Amino acid sequence: MKPLIALCSLLLSFTVSTAQPIALKLRPLEGYYVDAKYPLKKGPNFFVITNDFRFEQMFGKIDNPKGPDFELEHVVVMALPPMKRDAQLSFSPGIYKAGNYMEVYCSVKEDKKHKLPYVNYPVVVAAVPVYFSVSRINFYDQQTRELLASVPVR
Repeated sequence: MKPLIALCSLLLSFTVSTAQPIALKLRPLEGYYVDAKYPLKKGPNFFVITNDFRFEQMFGKIDNPKGPDFELEHVVVMALPPMKRDAQLSFSPGIYKAGNYMEVYCSVKEDKKHKLPYVNYPVVVAAVPVYFSVSRINFYDQQTRELLASVPVR
């Protein structure tokens, strides 16, 4: 009887420990701009890109040695539609994996008072490690911790 109880408690502790958040780092990808023909909705748009084809659809053909390696990384993107205002988008460098999802914290700062003389295409792009158990990536506001979007990993 004691071995059975020990085995059950060991299995229970293993399942509980796998759901604990694991701190990870994302890798910023710079120099990417969303293709002007790519459809974006009003407000922040969130994407998870898992292959070269979708990446090229969004950003065009880019030969960058520091680009994403889709065997080891997924790409997370936050973009705003083109605007004539300044907007600063950013991801927090620390992300968390817990169970079947990842948490990415981000911030959007828009200057609504001043217009720009040109069209701005605000976007932030980063690579996150691939985990086969992760089926969703949740994007949260960095300050309020409010869930902004939950995007399936496909």
